[in-house]
Amino acid sequence: MTLEEFTRLINNAYKFLGVVCPNEVCEYIFKNEDKDGDGCITYVEYFKVIELYVCKGKNEVEAPPPAPV
Repeated sequence: MTLEEFTRLINNAYKFLGVVCPNEVCEYIFKNEDKDGDGCITYVEYFKVIELYVCKGKNEVEAPPPAPV
């Protein structure tokens, strides 16, 4: 899936909880999981994201770097 699909899927999947993942956070997570840099991740990689960030809660999540002003 692409970054756009990832962002849409994350936000639609948790919409019923009132949870929104900002685009810059989705992009940060996606780029960390896109190991080969081809702009796509597999569903296996997607479910690893869910397991790590949603099911287990990642305590070491680094905030995305601030945007230049």
